[in-house]
Amino acid sequence: MGKRGKYNIKKINPTWFTKDHQFSKYPKTEQHKRKLSDAAKKYYETPGARERTSISTKEGMKNVPYEKLAYWKGKKNPEHGEHVRGEKNSNWKGGISFEPYCPKFNMKLKEQIRDKFSRMCFLCKKTEEENGCRLSVHHVNYRKDCLCGDIKCELVPLCISCHIKTNRNRGYWESLILQKLGALQ
Repeated sequence: MGKRGKYNIKKINPTWFTKDHQFSKYPKTEQHKRKLSDAAKKYYETPGARERTSISTKEGMKNVPYEKLAYWKGKKNPEHGEHVRGEKNSNWKGGISFEPYCPKFNMKLKEQIRDKFSRMCFLCKKTEEENGCRLSVHHVNYRKDCLCGDIKCELVPLCISCHIKTNRNRGYWESLILQKLGALQ
């Protein structure tokens, strides 16, 4: 009595089962986390590892009833994702994504901006080929109407990953990009 596998039941801390540890039954040290990460990296470096994982996942899901899959994916769950939509989302900025762009912000202008910066991401220097598609043209001051008003408008090309990053902590990214632009001029 008092033993469960190699862990002593008397030493189990009840906080291990709280929300903070929802994915782990037992706490992990930083060294343990590093070892797990290294092992996962080594596994995925082996040829065909991703394909084997994909096949085993598909095989395991064959016996799951469609109703359960549909519920997990939200098809039959009307509240799926509702807690992070619209005003409930931490990134909500008052519905500004629905505002129209200035008509001057067109494909011709976007191509000029991409060419001005040699078709490379302004932040990480990734090319369009590495990006897999055309670079996004980013409004540094986050104002869609800046070309139509008297507001100074700075535009830079960004790859997908950098453009996603710039939509959080906007003040930081605006000052960083303006600082880099100032160093170029």
